[in-house]
This record gives sequence, structure tokens and C-alpha cells, in this order.
Amino acid sequence: MNLRRASTVAAAGLILLTLAAATPAVAGCQVVVVVCSSPTPAPPGSARQSTPAPTTTPAPQPRGTSTSQASPSIAAATAASTSSRSRLPRSLRAELISGVRTSDRIFALTLDDGYHPDPRILDLIAAWHLRGTAFIVGQVAESNPLLVHRLVALGWEVCSHTHDHKLLTRLSESAVQREIARGAAEVQSVSGQRCRYFRPPGGAVNANVVHVANRLGLKVILWNTSLSDITTRGQDPRVQVAIALHYLRPGSILLGHFGAVNSFVVLRAVLKAAFARGYRVGTVTDLLDHAPGQTVSDVPAAVAVPVSTPVRRPSFWSPVGHDVARVFTRVRDEWREQARAESAVRFVGFLVASLVVFEWVVHRRRRRRDGAPHTPRADAHDTADLARAAQH
Repeated sequence: MNLRRASTVAAAGLILLTLAAATPAVAGCQVVVVVCSSPTPAPPGSARQSTPAPTTTPAPQPRGTSTSQASPSIAAATAASTSSRSRLPRSLRAELISGVRTSDRIFALTLDDGYHPDPRILDLIAAWHLRGTAFIVGQVAESNPLLVHRLVALGWEVCSHTHDHKLLTRLSESAVQREIARGAAEVQSVSGQRCRYFRPPGGAVNANVVHVANRLGLKVILWNTSLSDITTRGQDPRVQVAIALHYLRPGSILLGHFGAVNSFVVLRAVLKAAFARGYRVGTVTDLLDHAPGQTVSDVPAAVAVPVSTPVRRPSFWSPVGHDVARVFTRVRDEWREQARAESAVRFVGFLVASLVVFEWVVHRRRRRRDGAPHTPRADAHDTADLARAAQH
């Protein structure tokens, strides 16, 4: 066999193996995280904007609270929110909506997840006649349909927050497609609504997330002010209220959760302060269409409760079950991605080996056809005959 030809085939096989093994790692390289940014003041009568430019103005602290008392996790989240959005191309950044520019004092109320719903928040929504947009995880919609039905009865938009709250920037484009499409289908089947909005977990987006959302006809909704309720336990709610009010502007999208750190206390305080400043609150559609929202006169002085439709309160095992299911799903998807990569490597190796064997067979047949000298191997009988002839 020609050594030069064999070395060429082996080098080509090594190159193919290297490319196949590197493909899964390259697929998720372009990662851009978008969380919360400080919007610039909106000029009167200006048009709708996508993500506003971030600023580094520190949030004011309430009276009796020093800067050193703020939670390190809130500070870290604020720093991370302004770090890497500029890596996304301008054309894709225009697809993200974190607020609008308007002179009307209106903002959109959005609440996420639904893993551990606080019944007091739903009581507040019912008593104050609040409307907003909920981004519910698909698993939660299927396991707790009463929560979704109650929100629909209260006039809320119920949209998707993926199937199981994975960070989409760590997944391949096909996995992102499955996460978003499955979550939207699960939420729609429970709510009966066709919501055209979608929020990525953690606000983490890259080019894959934007492209998949566009293919599915969904608008990516982010935020520019937050209740800061995804933080460590024991956080002073006054700090969270001060941060939310500092970044609140006409046309803002306010982020919160149905049951996180001080969610109910902070949400009630922020809404009271916003209504006192003349703000109205509504859904994302209300904000984008500049429709009237909640007025100050509609807010009662106190929360009068009971909710007619009960919301299923999570048992002790509910959060454990959700966490186990989330870990199991993540491990399963990672195993599937790894299995696909390994199968690709095996296929390429099999292809290279087949090419080498084929080349060897063709080379051997060509030598025999051309009459090349061939030395037969001496078998055991030939060796014995030669030994006897030597003795005589």
C-alpha cells in the first residue's frame, strides 16, 4: 500500500474527527446576557424603543439604610445587567423589548415563574383590580392549572417562560427551539390564550434565542426595572423598593415573581408609590398600544381579600419535586447532546476506516491486475519440505 496515500487519508480522518468533536462546544459560544438596565428619560411624544442604553447611576437608598446594607447579590445582578448586551448585533438588539418611550405615565406589570405562588399577591391583584402579564413556566402551567385559570379570570395575559426554566444561552439552537415551542404550547393549552410574547429565563439571550423567537412569531420581552426579589433571604425590602422606584420611568416594564424574596411586600409598596406619582399599570399589550391602565382612584386603601377561586398552595414536596424534575430534564438533555456528538464521532471514524479499507483493497487488486511480483507466504508444509531437502 502506498504510504503517502495512507498518510493523506489518515490526516483527513483526524481533521474530520477534530471538527466533529469540536462542534458541540462551538455551538453555544455566542452568549449575550441581558437583564435589567436603567432607561434614559423619555422625551414627550417619542416613538417606541427597544432596549434602552444602560447607565451606571447608583440607586438611592431609603432613609435609615446605608449603601453597605444592600445585598451583594443585588449589586452583582445590577453590574451583570449592563455588561454584555452590546455584543449582540444592532439588528438583533432591535428585536428585544424592555420598555417604550412615551410621555404617558404607564408601565407594564409582569410576574414570572409561578413555582411557589404567594396567595397574597393574587389577593392583591383581585382587590386592586390589577392587570398585567404573567410569564409562566410550562411545567408549572401543567402542574398547577388553577393558578393559570385564576390569572385568566383576573384579565391577565399568560405567556410562556420556556418549558422548564433553562438558561437558553447554554443550549444549542435545536434545544432552544424545543424549550420555547414546548413551553408556549403547554401554557396555551392550559390558559386558552394565544400569547404573542415570550420571556427568556434570567433575561439571557443570544442570536439563537432571537432567531427562534422570530420563527415562532413571538416577541422577546425583557424589563428595565425590577423588584429585585431574586436575591438572598433576609434582604431589606426597603432597598428593593428604592431600586425599583429609582429605575421606574413612563413606559417601563416592571419585573417581579409570584413568590420570591419579599415579593408581596415590595410589590405592594412599589405600586402604592407609583400610583401616588400618577402612574397607571397594565399589560404588555396595554403598554405597547398605549391603552389606559390602572388609575389611582381604582386603588382601595387596604387589601380586602378572599379570592373566590382557590389557588393550590405548594406542599412541602412541591419545590423538591420541581427541583428534581428540573435537574433530571437538564441531565437528560445534556446526555442527549453528548450522545449526538459521540454518534457523530463514531460515524466519522467508521467512514474513515471504510475509506482506508477500500483504498487498501483497490490497491491490492490493482497490483495483481498489473502483474506485480508477488511472494507467496510459506505455509507449514512448505517449511517441512524445505527442512527435509536440506537434510538430504
